[in-house]
Amino acid sequence: MRVRVRGDDESDERRTLFRTAAVFDVSQTDPLPDMEPAPLAPPSLGEIEGDSHIDLIPRLEELARGLGYRVVWTQELPDRAKGLCRRKQRQIDVLSTISPNQGVSVLIHEICHAFVGERDELRSIDYALEEIVVESTRLWRSRAPCRPRTC
Repeated sequence: MRVRVRGDDESDERRTLFRTAAVFDVSQTDPLPDMEPAPLAPPSLGEIEGDSHIDLIPRLEELARGLGYRVVWTQELPDRAKGLCRRKQRQIDVLSTISPNQGVSVLIHEICHAFVGERDELRSIDYALEEIVVESTRLWRSRAPCRPRTC
């Protein structure tokens, strides 16, 4: 709730105030009788396995090259990362120990980071918002039918 500060009539200063509300933790609740409680944790998708999409890797690498990026398959990346887009070096690193299908997913994700870096209107967004944009695009692209010359 935004309120005007009282006092000086000429003041346009406003403050944001928050109302208090009761918040409950799941430990403070009882399950409904005759009902199976729904799981509170999101389902795990697990790792992406297999090689059914391995033929997309060369096309994704070509797409990266078209953006001016080099794709490097590497044995190690920091902080358990599976891929990394290094904009200053114009390089996309992908962990070589993951499955080919996971490699496709990671390449799409990192290429999306490269695209974000190419867009002037997106360069100012923070990393958390960029991850939302990139991961949303990856999920959309990964599930869309792949037409020749478009993936």
